[in-house]
Amino acid sequence: MESKINEFIDLLIDVLSGEEFPESSPDDQKIRQEAEKIKFVLVRQFYTIMDEENRQRIFIRNFHARMVYQNDIFFGMLKENKPGNTDIPGKNRKFLYIQQSVLPVLDDLLAFVREQFSRWCSEGQKIPERMRLSFTSEILEKLEALSFSTTDPKHALFEKVKEEVRHRLTAADQAVITYGLVNHLNTLLEDVNMIRTDNGEHPFLITLTDILIAVNFNAMTVMEDLTTRIRQGVEKIGSTKEQIGHLSGWMKRIDQMPVTPVCTFGAQNESASLFLCRWIGAEILSREKSLQLFPDPFYPSGFPSLPGKLKLKIDLSVAQMACLLRLLKECAIIKSDKIMELFGFMALHFRSKKQENISSESVRQQFYHVTESNWEEVRKVIIRLLKKVSSPM
Repeated sequence: MESKINEFIDLLIDVLSGEEFPESSPDDQKIRQEAEKIKFVLVRQFYTIMDEENRQRIFIRNFHARMVYQNDIFFGMLKENKPGNTDIPGKNRKFLYIQQSVLPVLDDLLAFVREQFSRWCSEGQKIPERMRLSFTSEILEKLEALSFSTTDPKHALFEKVKEEVRHRLTAADQAVITYGLVNHLNTLLEDVNMIRTDNGEHPFLITLTDILIAVNFNAMTVMEDLTTRIRQGVEKIGSTKEQIGHLSGWMKRIDQMPVTPVCTFGAQNESASLFLCRWIGAEILSREKSLQLFPDPFYPSGFPSLPGKLKLKIDLSVAQMACLLRLLKECAIIKSDKIMELFGFMALHFRSKKQENISSESVRQQFYHVTESNWEEVRKVIIRLLKKVSSPM
């Protein structure tokens, strides 16, 4: 397979090298014939890699990356030797037609790979420079067709989203445009169109904010806008305890949002849900301190303790203990409404499998931001308990 690819690449390099060609130099038909051979060899080689999905994925991604790389190189060469350029020596002008035919052949090979082996292709692979305009133009056309009434609360937020997308796709210093980014933006626009038309076809994502979190549209200007909106909503609530409850509701809503996997707008930024949860957590902490519920950083003064300061050791991490506490609270097994006292009680009377002393602040942070891995570990504990209770005593 490697030799076949090398032969094809050598053929294309010969076509565009600018060197003196013999009379039997390759023509358009020869190039296309070689490309068809590559398709056949590619499929045959792929299916000889038996029971090794990871090796198949590497094989396809390497081939695809090589075709993209060659596409960009040859496109750059062609831009330097545009048809009609009278400065091109006559001996090279006769090869312009063949040069122009190479890129469509590479485009065809890339389309073949993505169609036949989409499961193994990398969404992080950049789109070739020559094809990027067609991808981005389609997205920008869809983007401009979407809008909300100026009286709609979603209008200002979506205008920020549109501004970020335009900048990402058209700025001179734009980052690499990948297939994953294109899919991400198409998903975003489809979801926005559903809530814009209000046709009831989107049962889970109700608001524009929900959509932005679910598709992980984590542009910083949009994240800052969302935090401003949350803060403005909180400031309309008079009681500090009610403000904390409101923010906790936001935290729960974001934690439970179904997020599209491997989908993001800014690969270098933290996820939208993590950013918002961290910000909300800081806001909750600030308001809790203003209530002066805790003169001591671990638990309230005068809090009852067990004889000899005995602490019960739990074979869970602090995060898993907080997760279990949250389940008991949300299922109304624990009836106390004084959530901060629960954190202090756990810190005072329990120890984790690795820590003798835990703080109520640590419990609080883990309580409001439960990770998927901790949910899974607690789920295993519950299943173990169910198996035990299902067997004869």
